[in-house]
Amino acid sequence: MPEFWLTALKHHEMLDSAISEKDEEALKYLTDITQDPVEEEAGSFTLKFHFRENPFFTNEVISKTYHLDGDGEEGDEVVCESVDSTQINWKEGQDLTQGVKKSFGPGGSFFNFFAPPEVKQGKQPSPQIVSMMELDFEMAVSLKEEIIKHAVHWFTGDASVDGFGGEDGEEDDEDGEVRLTLSQSFPDVMMTR
Repeated sequence: MPEFWLTALKHHEMLDSAISEKDEEALKYLTDITQDPVEEEAGSFTLKFHFRENPFFTNEVISKTYHLDGDGEEGDEVVCESVDSTQINWKEGQDLTQGVKKSFGPGGSFFNFFAPPEVKQGKQPSPQIVSMMELDFEMAVSLKEEIIKHAVHWFTGDASVDGFGGEDGEEDDEDGEVRLTLSQSFPDVMMTR
């Protein structure tokens, strides 16, 4: 289905706001988005974006892994210990993250999602970086729990954040808000959902 994943992403308000017109050209080559649990790390997961050959970069798969402590079940806190991301191998003159804000929203690039902000060990990050980290995790959860699980509904435009927050298409009883707070030993990040 041509542009299936781009269309599904564009139907999600938060993800749509992170995609620039230039990003759309690259995301037309997106063939699949998958998620895999990380073995022996309860709650940890890897998002994988699969691309066909394109004029922007050479990667066939761009992945991002969230190493979490805890799975959030039964009210447990979830601590993000680290985030790993594939480096994008941009073709000459095609880097969509050059010359734009280092954010996902307007003036930025969706592909900044794969370049998390650098925070020095033991230093308190700025409020802007904390805000970016919160949005980053919220995007990851939306991709994992909403877009991937209900891709056809997002593609057709029948889905909504409220209608597809729970298992098997059940509505989420919670407010669906993702909150991120810094733990004592930053760069560990405390996340609750």
